[in-house]
Amino acid sequence: MSVPATNLKTPGLAIASLICGIGGFFTCLLTGIPAIITGHLALGKIGREPGSLKGTGIAMTGLVLGYVTTVASILLIPLAAIATPSVFKALERAKTVQNISSSRQMHLGLQVYASDHEGKYPSDLEALDASGPIGSLAALSYMGDEGAPLAWIYFPGLDDTSDSQAIILASPETFKQNREPSRIVVHVDGSVKTISELEYQSLIRAQSPEAEARE
Repeated sequence: MSVPATNLKTPGLAIASLICGIGGFFTCLLTGIPAIITGHLALGKIGREPGSLKGTGIAMTGLVLGYVTTVASILLIPLAAIATPSVFKALERAKTVQNISSSRQMHLGLQVYASDHEGKYPSDLEALDASGPIGSLAALSYMGDEGAPLAWIYFPGLDDTSDSQAIILASPETFKQNREPSRIVVHVDGSVKTISELEYQSLIRAQSPEAEARE
């Protein structure tokens, strides 16, 4: 005697397949493959017991979702791996451009300060901030690797008659450029350059002794 349709049971494998199939949209291969396995097992069990089990539609849905999310993952993961370095490079370039722009504005503030103080640059950047020529010292902070604002390295003891290539500002940390640790430096004449850490250290050693770095 056949079991009434209302009394048929849905195997847990079919339900598990559906749940895993839906989860595949969020976890990709982690639940996509289990959805396929449990879907096939559920269909096989239902096929062996057609008069006592139901849930073919549920198992089929889980199975299809499992295949869709698994195939999508296989196709998208390599694309993401290719695109990720490009995204990081673009973000690094954008951050460098922002830092160079900030350094130029800092230098402009130093020039304005010097014009009001007989050509002398301030003893520290806090004095520059207090004078108000740049609006906000914090807004022109160097954006570091962790995304946190950092204070620029400042070399006091200079004035607008100092060697035009003397370094007056430098980035507080190095970053990779052409696989080499580098820094952004600002010279007295306002030129902004990205130089290697080795060149930076060499220039600082050659710079006048009284120009000690301050943050």
